[in-house]
Amino acid sequence: MHLSYLMWFHNGAMANGAAWPLDYCTAEQIAAFTTAAVYFELDEIADLIGRLEPDDALSHEYRDLSSPFGEDASLIRDALRCKLVEAAQDWV
Repeated sequence: MHLSYLMWFHNGAMANGAAWPLDYCTAEQIAAFTTAAVYFELDEIADLIGRLEPDDALSHEYRDLSSPFGEDASLIRDALRCKLVEAAQDWV
């Protein structure tokens, strides 16, 4: 479930800007995005989600965090690989 929330946030942020959940999601869904980022130990992304503002000023920061070196979602892919090893039981 965490992966689906993380990718939901990521895909929306890449397509519509990091602030998109403020217009389209409930507070519970935004909290689930943060929980997902924390589960994958993506603390900087969790922090960014907690700082979302309607002016979408954080979109560039999110792109830099999630996709360093121009590789879309590479940070998320790396975190997923680590979690698959560290907590394999979560994926059974």
